[in-house]
Amino acid sequence: MDAKRVLADNPTMSVAGQARYPGSALCQFLDSRLPQRSAVAEEWARRAASAPWEPVWLAEEESRQRLGLAAEMRIGLDVGEAPAYFDLLSFLPPADYGALLDAAGFSSEKSPVAVTGTADPLLFDWRRVHQPIRCDEGQRAALAACLEASGMRDVSSGFIGRSVQSRRLFLTHIRSDIARYRSEHREGGSERDADLDGFAHLWRGYLAHGRRQLSGAGTGRVIIAPELGGGFGVADLVVGRCLVEVKTAFDPAVSMGYWLNQVLAYALLDWSDALGVDTAAVYLGWQALLVSDSLTRVLAAATAGRSPSLEDLRGDFRSAMRADVDESFAMRMRQRHPPFVTPAPQAASTQLHERPAG
Repeated sequence: MDAKRVLADNPTMSVAGQARYPGSALCQFLDSRLPQRSAVAEEWARRAASAPWEPVWLAEEESRQRLGLAAEMRIGLDVGEAPAYFDLLSFLPPADYGALLDAAGFSSEKSPVAVTGTADPLLFDWRRVHQPIRCDEGQRAALAACLEASGMRDVSSGFIGRSVQSRRLFLTHIRSDIARYRSEHREGGSERDADLDGFAHLWRGYLAHGRRQLSGAGTGRVIIAPELGGGFGVADLVVGRCLVEVKTAFDPAVSMGYWLNQVLAYALLDWSDALGVDTAAVYLGWQALLVSDSLTRVLAAATAGRSPSLEDLRGDFRSAMRADVDESFAMRMRQRHPPFVTPAPQAASTQLHERPAG
């Protein structure tokens, strides 16, 4: 699709969207200030060519997108010290949610159920007690739960401010409709099984190679899905001081330039340096490989002369993106708080009929 047409139809496109289109405000800024950043993307692509894990091809585009989000969720649940992704995982029934967190290595044994009377595992105080080391049936069930929760992404915005019960009821109806359709058409779960098999293959690569690399990316706090620029961008992970985007692509070289634009934008959106990142990285899920560089090196390689400071770039980026950030925030507020509906005026005949006599 023509880039200008896409940008015209989506004037407040998110950071992830703008990273792909040369005419966007994001790419125009990066082109003006970091014109040689393609050298970094090419270097990252060369590293990806020697990845330790072979990808599995999924034919359906929807399956690939759903697995990408599911992989981000499952990896986040593995590196984080506490659960996250409540906007999507809250669609799962209580038993499925509890089983997922248990398989992910969390425990709620110290949650004071007897004192508070809380019975819903979504409300428990889950804490990390271990990390799984193999992909057994319990782990496959956890992967299946992440796949199912990721399928709720396109509808989750419609449930902002609504109860967990309504979310779970919605997924229950979805499950019932799928089961009825398969029964009527005599279809099995072959496509779903293929997606899960592919996800299990990705997860085994993560256990064998990826976890060690992410653990080595930094020590200290892990931040899951931090919002940046007032919500204009939402990164995947911050591990220590390393900002990480999780990607699942069969051929990483095709998209590496877009991904570099994205991680740079997230680093620049952190106006106040609240995340304290000094390294940018992409974790390639299918290839089980983390490619990264310090922001200092990236900025130096991306400029011909003297490299700009991160602080100066952030200030200039904030000015350049102000209109996009403000309009994006306004749109989210309108979605979250719909405008008042003004009642239609009464018909003239009714008004005349109700006018007092005399």
